[in-house]
Amino acid sequence: MVSPSPMELQEPSNVPSPVSKPIRSLRVLGAKCVHAWAKFHVSYCGGRYSIERLLALDEYTRNTSLLRVLLVCVATPLPMAVLVISQEAVPLQDPTAGWQANYGYWIRMGVVTLVATNTITTQAKFLVEGFVISWRRLLLLLACSTVLGNIVDMTFAAFMPFPIPFAILANSPAFFVLVIVSFRAIAGRRVIREMLARKDQMITFVSFLCAQELMAVIYPAYQVLFQATINTPYKLPVILLLPLIKLIVKNIVLRCVTHMEDMMPEAVIFTVDFFNALYLATCMESAASMATVLVIVSTDLAQTATVLYGLYWRTATILQRLRSIADIPSGDDNLLTRANFLCRTLEVLNNQIRVRIRSCLPHRLSSADRSLLSSLEKLPVKEPAAAPNNPPTAQSKVHVNAVAAAAKRRCTLEALFTSECIVLTAYLETVIPIFYGNFMLIMMRLPSAKYHTELTGVTSENVGTKVHTVSLFAALQLLSFVLLSTLIRRNVGMKALYQLAFVLETQMELIQSKLTTWVLPEAIKNGAVTLYSDTHFHGVAHQFPIEWTGKCYNLNFCHDDNSGSVKWKGLPTNGSFHGKAHIAFYTNPNCVGFHHDWLTDVQEKNTFPNDFMIDGIYNKVSSIVVKTKSKHSLGSVDAKCT
Repeated sequence: MVSPSPMELQEPSNVPSPVSKPIRSLRVLGAKCVHAWAKFHVSYCGGRYSIERLLALDEYTRNTSLLRVLLVCVATPLPMAVLVISQEAVPLQDPTAGWQANYGYWIRMGVVTLVATNTITTQAKFLVEGFVISWRRLLLLLACSTVLGNIVDMTFAAFMPFPIPFAILANSPAFFVLVIVSFRAIAGRRVIREMLARKDQMITFVSFLCAQELMAVIYPAYQVLFQATINTPYKLPVILLLPLIKLIVKNIVLRCVTHMEDMMPEAVIFTVDFFNALYLATCMESAASMATVLVIVSTDLAQTATVLYGLYWRTATILQRLRSIADIPSGDDNLLTRANFLCRTLEVLNNQIRVRIRSCLPHRLSSADRSLLSSLEKLPVKEPAAAPNNPPTAQSKVHVNAVAAAAKRRCTLEALFTSECIVLTAYLETVIPIFYGNFMLIMMRLPSAKYHTELTGVTSENVGTKVHTVSLFAALQLLSFVLLSTLIRRNVGMKALYQLAFVLETQMELIQSKLTTWVLPEAIKNGAVTLYSDTHFHGVAHQFPIEWTGKCYNLNFCHDDNSGSVKWKGLPTNGSFHGKAHIAFYTNPNCVGFHHDWLTDVQEKNTFPNDFMIDGIYNKVSSIVVKTKSKHSLGSVDAKCT
């Protein structure tokens, strides 16, 4: 989760503290450290709601039924789930048959290109003024980018090994060039000229795209690192590295959207936190021991406790301080109601101090709220006034009260911003494990499961255990969300579900484009082999990917050559050996000397474990090769330690 500042926003006191000087210095130093750490988090980066967004949230909370709120929260991930499962239903062909025969692969790549293009255009509409495209031209742009993108990818595949290694990243430069050229031809010169006239916005937009592309590099690399250290002493440092990666990457993405505060929580959290939650779920599923699971859960619980503690101290006295302002009715203890009242107070309006009026996002408002915003825009912006040293008069008291009200309004807008960040993060961390657990159950029934390396070692027999682990993690995340909602309701009188639904509904286009884009590229994977220390698929498991047929993979120091059983997935089943492909296990390195072969589709016959004991080669497996065309290997490489 994202940690807000744990510092309580108390009113300054003029009473000298009795604490001794050394202790006071330590407290000041500690407070500075905490404040500096908190500033790295999105929820306490100084962001505030605009007054327009505040009014829109208040109106949404008052006029929306609980049933609609629940439907919005539950239905938001469904388009992503439907799209992913629909894509997985497209069958994949044997990679050794070449790129010409793999129509399923190209259909999937086309879907990825289409969704990515739609995401780029959606973000451009909100980040770059002057970007206008009709739905007809958008459909034409999507069609052109998809067709041309596949043509370019096929051209690469004709001259490179297939499947193309790191296809999504390798084809990104060509993809962006095609999108730019297609958009120029379809949208016209006028739109391009208007966009280029806003250089700062274009630089921000391109930077935001590059930051998102960075996600597709960092998190897969982390997953490889996690798999490589899962049975080593470096496991704990690698697990603790994930929150640090999230914090650093969040601040990188944050710098790209600082000028659009109302859009900032969704833009950052549905980019970085989505990747973090997805890879955290995959780490839970692939954890080889209960100790690893406990370390992951403990790390997450520590972050959750920090969030709850920080949110409590940030909001514990905010309503009490708002009540201290004159003429605010006691009424319902609701932060939104009181903030709304502050925005409508004449004295506060006449002391407007650097608070954004309009939102960067479109909102539905009543005519009264629109009139209020128009009135606010006509008021001059004043610099903060210092407290007078002269004896207070009636006029000075009114002035000071008005300035204090304006300051409390800013604190209220910051609290709403912080609440939105934390609620969105908690929602994603709850939904993603639930989605991933159900994804695993469905994938085990689909033939494309063998192409997912993140599902290596998962079979129809043990998938229930794997899903159970992920489900327990999801239950803990759900509990933390409930505790968070309860704390928000207790301290500020707000309903967290309503604020969540408000964001999901008002920014639906942005959210759906991100969810569908981030989850699709994860569906294209390669084969893998898993070795076990005994003859019944128990004991220490050593996994490594098989990326090329005909290539000899030498087992190295991280693989135990005294193996009693082995499984594989994602390997080609068609070849030149009576129409079948073989996998061969050699007692010597470089795939020479004594060996035993099995058909790669033998696991589909449910003959384990009796027909697949490798005791016959004296438990000394030194190298492995997958044969589809030739009986001889095409060079040797070291198997990866994953």
